[in-house]
Amino acid sequence: MANSELDLESVRQDYLASLQDLTFNSKPIITNLTIIAQENINAARAIVQAIEEQIRTCPPQHKLPVLYLLDSISKNVGGTYIMLFSRNLYQTFMDTYNAVEQATKHKLERVLATWKSGPTGNPVYSSEVTGPIEKTLLKQQMRYQSRGSIDGGRTHIHINPNFLSGINSSSLASYQQAQQLQQTTQQTQQVQQQVQQPIQQTSNAWVDTTRYNNGTSAFSTAAPTRQGFYNTSQVSLLSNFYRLFFAYDFLLFLLSFIRIVFIMFASIRSLSLLHYKTVCFLSL
Repeated sequence: MANSELDLESVRQDYLASLQDLTFNSKPIITNLTIIAQENINAARAIVQAIEEQIRTCPPQHKLPVLYLLDSISKNVGGTYIMLFSRNLYQTFMDTYNAVEQATKHKLERVLATWKSGPTGNPVYSSEVTGPIEKTLLKQQMRYQSRGSIDGGRTHIHINPNFLSGINSSSLASYQQAQQLQQTTQQTQQVQQQVQQPIQQTSNAWVDTTRYNNGTSAFSTAAPTRQGFYNTSQVSLLSNFYRLFFAYDFLLFLLSFIRIVFIMFASIRSLSLLHYKTVCFLSL
């Protein structure tokens, strides 16, 4: 028993090492790893664990090729591998789907669609396995539709309709109708609020009526002042008047100052002349 477990662990590690080369969609590598899985079907549990671990731990850009390998083994070998992959297929698929970009999501959706009708026409995985994945993707689509997008459009996950055929389409239609009704109601309420905005009246000539009637009701009609809503043309006219008044007042002050200086100069000159005449008189 111990040797068997040791052998399985050795197979898991060897297969996991081989998976390190599967970093892109390479048909030869996927075919070779599928053949190895077929030849070591007695170690299927270890190989499945290696594939699930690789999908879980590899970078997002490497997840799709490994999931293609899972798809190849399921369709070309089947049997025990389908039973083992089914146990964690939901988690494996959704972890991959949520980690990759939109273009890769489309490819994963096509893979999921092929699991509903395999190469022989029969489903690769039963609806009990693929159904929960489909329902989760549909919920994500509805959530993104209700959230919207920053560019004003409606962003949603593009889901391949081929594998949504098993879901009741009436539920999706009802949800979309409810969303449209909600949007119409919100738009109607916004229009009504704009129409019912209060128009405040004022007889103050210094108030700009356009800015005063801005839809707010913060000012009562009995308010003595309307600060913040003054008419800019009236205020500008008043400012120009005050500027002219102060200029005229300054001119009068300047003329008065010049007159005082002139009088002082004349007085000093008169005193100097008087002093000179006094000196001349005394010298006689």
